[in-house]
Amino acid sequence: MIWWEKTVEYYFVANYAKYFNAQLAALIVFIPAVSLVSYYFISLELGKSELKEVVFFLLWSLLLLSIFIISLFISLKYFNFLSSIFISMAAWVLSTIIIYQFIKN
Repeated sequence: MIWWEKTVEYYFVANYAKYFNAQLAALIVFIPAVSLVSYYFISLELGKSELKEVVFFLLWSLLLLSIFIISLFISLKYFNFLSSIFISMAAWVLSTIIIYQFIKN
């Protein structure tokens, strides 16, 4: 994806959240349109078994994303935005290290 396409996407999501519906704007980011194209090319280039491995690691990434979002949700109750982001990133990094060690062994 070209850098300006991401910028347009962020601009669209930010404006949609500001003027229409913030909850729906948060879900727009997870539309799998780009992912579908990348899965297609992965399956063409590497085959079905490699695609299954990619999907397996994507399932782990959903767990990590959930940890980040839940920790952000909880920390926003007690801290300001910047502190909450740092706390959530720390939770994500720690959980990533733990899951990586689990998968590695």
